[in-house]
Amino acid sequence: MKRFIVALLLCCTALPVFAGMKEADEAMKKEDYPAALKEFTALANKGDAEAQFKLGAMYGAGTGVEADDAKAFVWYRKAAEQNHAYAQWAVSASYGNGLGVAVSEADALKWLQKSADQSFARAQNDLGDRYYDGTGVKQDFTEALAWYRKAAAQNYAMAQRNIGYVYRFGKGAEINLDEAAKWYVKAADQGLVVAEAELGSLYMQRKQFLEGLIWLTKAAEEGNTDAIIDIGIAYAKGDGVKQDLPGAYMFIVLAADLGHNKRAINIKEKLATLLSEDEKKRASAEALRWGMQHQYMMK
Repeated sequence: MKRFIVALLLCCTALPVFAGMKEADEAMKKEDYPAALKEFTALANKGDAEAQFKLGAMYGAGTGVEADDAKAFVWYRKAAEQNHAYAQWAVSASYGNGLGVAVSEADALKWLQKSADQSFARAQNDLGDRYYDGTGVKQDFTEALAWYRKAAAQNYAMAQRNIGYVYRFGKGAEINLDEAAKWYVKAADQGLVVAEAELGSLYMQRKQFLEGLIWLTKAAEEGNTDAIIDIGIAYAKGDGVKQDLPGAYMFIVLAADLGHNKRAINIKEKLATLLSEDEKKRASAEALRWGMQHQYMMK
């Protein structure tokens, strides 16, 4: 978590900054949070938008200070009013989730639009999500795809995954599985786990079992329950592997225990009727070993 906050605070410098920003950033790298807080506060009080944003992030995450969403929002808002795109996204998220300010979908959308209009990729993707789901706006799949494309052009992995999803299921564009695979690959190659899982699922759908199992395994090893379920189904059907019902049961048990996934639980109950008590016992023990090997917290 600390490494993530450091990365967040050092990720961008949108405007010219006052002397002292280098020292503040260096303090963050060294995890000298009191020094960073002192420097950011001094700069923020002088009106430096980048420092205001980073100070807000410290209060929002409780890094070097007691977490305080209200103070975080105040500093985010100051930076956002100076046209700091990341801060505008943070203000939108604050309004959307009621963090330090009352929930306001109208304000959340307003600030998200401002950030997206400045080509901030995360905001563009999130605005696409709003149009896709019809959250605070009239549902419009075509508009959603347009915003996803803007973010994807900046190599934003989740937007690339979202375009793959659009082409796979045909909401916002005609179904085109080749195009879907192309965009999923872009996101999966950046290590986006959900894209790895969905790419694997797409390949399995297309009977490209070798490629499918490679991507499903990558996602499964990172704890994606949908990928684990799909591997279990592959073993149950013999898709790309020798049919192995106890092996299938092992993966389904793992998925069910990881996330209490209803889909996994239903499949588990069906497979259980096809196995002996001894087979189920050994498969469950193997699921526990597999989970421990990959550092999953079994429930």
